[in-house]
Amino acid sequence: MKTKSIVRAFVLSSVLSLPTLALAGEKIVGGERVVSLDDAPYMVSLQGSCGGSIISEKWVLTAAHCAGYFNEVTAGILNLKDAGTKVRVARVIKHPQYNRTTMAYDYALVELAEKLDLTSGTIRAVKLASPEFDRDGHQAPGMDSTVYGFGDIGERQYNSKGDLNKVTVPIVSNEEANRPGAYNGTIDNTMIAAGYAGGGKDSCQGDSGGPLVVFDQQNDPVQVGVVSWGEGCARANKYGIYSKVSTGYAWIRETTGL
Repeated sequence: MKTKSIVRAFVLSSVLSLPTLALAGEKIVGGERVVSLDDAPYMVSLQGSCGGSIISEKWVLTAAHCAGYFNEVTAGILNLKDAGTKVRVARVIKHPQYNRTTMAYDYALVELAEKLDLTSGTIRAVKLASPEFDRDGHQAPGMDSTVYGFGDIGERQYNSKGDLNKVTVPIVSNEEANRPGAYNGTIDNTMIAAGYAGGGKDSCQGDSGGPLVVFDQQNDPVQVGVVSWGEGCARANKYGIYSKVSTGYAWIRETTGL
């Protein structure tokens, strides 16, 4: 892993030494609580260690660095204490080019042992950003994106209530994220950055694997990123870094048969 950078899973948070930057009461970091399942019907929890997104009745998309920390998926919840719909995991497939040092290709696919019922309306699959979606400018720098997660509400600030939270942040160009003072050239084309230069709003530990979405012309959510890593949470010039879905799109389609 890069010096000082952290993956955003609960499983590693206990070994990190990080300053507290967020104000008490902030959600995700600087966001708000999700109050309706209609807001994120594709969101799942991977036993509280990571998040994920439903992409079909049999498949969930998450981060490769989350693999090995869960054997069950819970869908249809707004709080980690909710019962929801629990489904056992049949297998987890990490992207073959995943690099745990650089965090490139930080994608994993979770095959479920049973199919989810996507006809009720409370649980639905999310659209995935294709290379064409990217080329058409629908995930261009400056566009608003929303990230969801059950994770920490600040560095060393555990989400004790267990609520699903969200925050809206602008997409940032890789050129901006790679400048000195930010990530100094370590962001590659398998990644997409989002956040504010001044910090204050971000995903955090425990949000790993969750979805970063934009809304298309039909106002439908389209997943453009998977929560991957960042230096701290909501720090100035340290944007949230997400695995770029349009880069992994062909592998996702080929592996799942979607």
